[in-house]
Amino acid sequence: MNPHTESRAAVHVTRREALRRMAIVTAGLSVGLTVGCTPLRIGLRMYPGKYDSDSRIGDRVLRAFVATVIPGAPEDAPSLIRVYKDDFYPLTPYRGYLVYDLCERSDRLFGARRFNDLEAELRVQVIQDALNADKTTRRLYEGAIFLAQISFYAGVYDDGAGCELIDFDGASRLLPLAEQTYPNPEGYFDAYLTPDGNYA
Repeated sequence: MNPHTESRAAVHVTRREALRRMAIVTAGLSVGLTVGCTPLRIGLRMYPGKYDSDSRIGDRVLRAFVATVIPGAPEDAPSLIRVYKDDFYPLTPYRGYLVYDLCERSDRLFGARRFNDLEAELRVQVIQDALNADKTTRRLYEGAIFLAQISFYAGVYDDGAGCELIDFDGASRLLPLAEQTYPNPEGYFDAYLTPDGNYA
């Protein structure tokens, strides 16, 4: 086997695995779970259990969250929040706390019991408030935003469908021939120096 080919094969990772690795680095949650009030609350699950157990609340809140950090993303897209339920990624154990924190901030800042009850502008302010909070909360939100954006834009679960927002047609569809080629490719070549292009 060609050593160059073997080397490339050894380092090849799937898009899903690359996303998981980047998410671990970005979120950095394991470092933050040892000190401070927020890490203890997350680690000991010191928040109402309904945010872990009631998927209806969590799904509505998380859909609103993703639609806020990705303007134009449809809240009813089937795979919109699938990345938060996928055990392959490091954020899954903290999904319930993220939902709780979004609702808690919404109530404290604007008197809304659920994050998804807020208007878009107020949702942005809630997320910004969290990003300005303690280090662990900021990492949690940065990781959640990162996962949502990569999952949505890269079509991690809807690879065939692509992403209309960034004109990504998906891996399973080829562009029309007219979009893959130039109508007059000869116009991009240099002029011949001799009648037949040969120096001899």
